[in-house]
Amino acid sequence: MKTIDVKGLSCPQPVVLAIREIKDGTESFTIIVDNSAALKNVQMAFKNHKYKFDVKENDGNYILSAKKSGELIKEQNPSSKIGKHIYVFKTNGIAADELGQMLTHSFIANIKEVHPLPDKIVFYHEGVKLVLENSPVLEALIELENLGVELLICGNCLKFYNVEDKVAVGTLSNAFTILQSITDANNLVSL
Repeated sequence: MKTIDVKGLSCPQPVVLAIREIKDGTESFTIIVDNSAALKNVQMAFKNHKYKFDVKENDGNYILSAKKSGELIKEQNPSSKIGKHIYVFKTNGIAADELGQMLTHSFIANIKEVHPLPDKIVFYHEGVKLVLENSPVLEALIELENLGVELLICGNCLKFYNVEDKVAVGTLSNAFTILQSITDANNLVSL
C-alpha cells in the first residue's frame, strides 16, 4: 500500500495530496499527518469521495489508512453551478467603525430572509472572528446553520489568531475546500 507522509506541510497541502491520490483512482493508501486540522480535512475528503478509513495515533502523528468504497464523485460541470450562492466574510465587520459593526450584525441577521438562502458562508482572515464564542452574530449564524447553510471556517486563520478552541459554530475547513467552493459558486457575495 502506498504511504504519503505529509508531516510538516501546511494547509492545504495535506488534503490536496490526498485528493490527488483519490482522483488518480488509487484504491487504497495511507497518509500521515501531524496536526488535527490536517486530520479533519483529510477525513472530510475521504468521506466526500466515498473512501473508508481508519485512524491511528502514534507519537502525535495521525496515520489514516484509506480504501475506496464507492465511485469517485465526478467533477462538476458548469451547468451544475446554477443556484449555488456563496457569501464570503474576510473581515469581522463590513467596516472597522461602529456603523460597520452594526451593518454586519444587521446583514447576517437578515440573511435568513433572503431567497434563496446561500449554500455556504465562508469565513477567512479576520472573518473567522464572527464564528467565535461571544460573537455578536453567533445566534444568527447558528440559526443559518440549522437552516442548512454550510459555514466553512479557515483553519489556518483560526490557528494564526490562536482561537481554534473558541469556535462556536461552523465547520473547520481549509484553503483547498474554500477555494473549490468559491470556484463552484454561481453567485458570490464578498464582504
